[in-house]
Amino acid sequence: MMGVVPSPLEILWETRGHNRAPANRVTIKLGVPSGKVYGFEIDTSCFNKNHGPAVTAEGTFLDGSHLDANTPVRNTHNAGVWPFPETHLEAKLSHYQSLFSCPSQYISR
Repeated sequence: MMGVVPSPLEILWETRGHNRAPANRVTIKLGVPSGKVYGFEIDTSCFNKNHGPAVTAEGTFLDGSHLDANTPVRNTHNAGVWPFPETHLEAKLSHYQSLFSCPSQYISR
């Protein structure tokens, strides 16, 4: 993984956490096209009733032939995006979503 690049809204999470639009986003670029994501974790251990009600994740495959580590990933909403089930959040240690618990149509496109 090349790194996690937070959106400008992510630093305002405390003030925008309950705002439904625009959503807070983070983009994760894998270092190589053959990279795989097996799941992700959302740590809510520091939440104290000031968190958003739920989280969703989207994934997409971008042809790496024209990309490098500095190429911004634009909003791919409704453009070959794979949605994962919405997870309702609570103030607890963590929420882990295994990508393999999703119906196969979401990861086989």
